[in-house]
Amino acid sequence: MASGNIFSGNGSMQVANTGTFTFSGRGVLGSLAAGNIILGGAVGAGSSTNYTLQGQSTSGSNIVGGSLIIEPGAGTGNSTPSTLTFATPHVGSTGSSAQTLNNQIVLGDNTVALPGIASSSAATTGTVCWTTATGNLTVDTTLACLSSLGAWKKDIEPLDSGLAEVMQLRPVSYELKPEYDPEHLGRQVGLLAEDVEQIDKRLVGYGGDGQLRGVRYMQMAALLTKGEQDLQAEAIVFREQTARLLFRQQLEIYFLMAWCLILSYLHWRKRYD
Repeated sequence: MASGNIFSGNGSMQVANTGTFTFSGRGVLGSLAAGNIILGGAVGAGSSTNYTLQGQSTSGSNIVGGSLIIEPGAGTGNSTPSTLTFATPHVGSTGSSAQTLNNQIVLGDNTVALPGIASSSAATTGTVCWTTATGNLTVDTTLACLSSLGAWKKDIEPLDSGLAEVMQLRPVSYELKPEYDPEHLGRQVGLLAEDVEQIDKRLVGYGGDGQLRGVRYMQMAALLTKGEQDLQAEAIVFREQTARLLFRQQLEIYFLMAWCLILSYLHWRKRYD
């Protein structure tokens, strides 16, 4: 068989010199609709058949297996790029009605969308982190995505903003617009990125297109800490000034008391001399 040709057999489909696509059971390769392919087989009532799509396995010592590459069709010019979508069935009602397919992963033009992912306001199991150098996604269950290690940093300087910037922040309560709130999360609290950007651009994040995306709430911890330190420093100065004022007032009271005693004594002496 020449390279690039396809043949189907009893449960297998092979592309010569590229890899083997296998699926269990008596699978057949058929046409679902124009541009679509379906892997099917004899499936009895109440049962199901699993199908596996995999690259060519190898034998021997330290021999790499065949890679599996799935590519959507490329368009031309500035047309909207095609996407690669992975969908899974969604449970329906009891009976023979066909289940609907929900898109779970949609790969687009340098984008990854998870339209069917479950959301929860109480999720606390970890943070998904993206490494810009490699594009890898990882989960951090302890420190989120930002490193605090001084060994990884340079040009370290004291923060030049603090209480004055904190006092400019405008906390708000709000509801998301319907198109951004499919889960109907209800009333939320937070800050507006547009407001925070005017105070300190280091506290907001921008997309690859340079457009404002949101508040970097983890960075806010440093600003709030500095604001608290500034407040405590002002409180210490106020307490010291108050203490000095009270001490001065006490001295003045003691002086007035002593002066009154002296005047009383002089008046007594004058009266009885």
